[in-house]
Amino acid sequence: MFAQVYLSEDFSSFSVLQHAWRRFLSLLGSTLLYYLVVICLSITIIGLPFAIYFAFRWGLYTLPVLFEETTPRHALRRSTELVKGTWWRVFGIGIAITIIGFMIAFILQTSYAILFASLTGGIGGGDAGFLGMIRRLFAPTPIDIGWAYYTIYTIGSLIIAGLTMPISTIGFALLYFDLRIRKEAFDIEMQVTD
Repeated sequence: MFAQVYLSEDFSSFSVLQHAWRRFLSLLGSTLLYYLVVICLSITIIGLPFAIYFAFRWGLYTLPVLFEETTPRHALRRSTELVKGTWWRVFGIGIAITIIGFMIAFILQTSYAILFASLTGGIGGGDAGFLGMIRRLFAPTPIDIGWAYYTIYTIGSLIIAGLTMPISTIGFALLYFDLRIRKEAFDIEMQVTD
């Protein structure tokens, strides 16, 4: 959807879901291939630097699958083409996007948990000690706070996750378009087609 806004295309919820469903198998295949290689490389200490290298080298694989409608293997190759020569820049921006998205989600989730616990008394009693209190604050169970409060807490947590998850997705999509503009003059190509 973000790409369609960027490309000045009309879209609807149905058209976005329809496009995602058409690309589902390619996206699943590229995701399995990506994680298989990165996880296998990160098993040993010797392979860990290679895992980090390939994680960022292939990190933009989802965007060619969705926007350029490529195959899983070609998506990894396409990500490599875009990142080539700018790996350190992509690494820094990727880390920054991830930290910003995580911090915003953490601040909202922590604020919600503290507010919810103060309104319901969700952190008192039960397990002794500081770790028990932290667990009840961030991961309460129905036994700790009751099923009604647990359901409300879970729905609130899912809403916060749904609101903060697009932050990193939009950041990586902007990085993808930035790399295409720098490497392929994609902005000029778009102006010519208009």
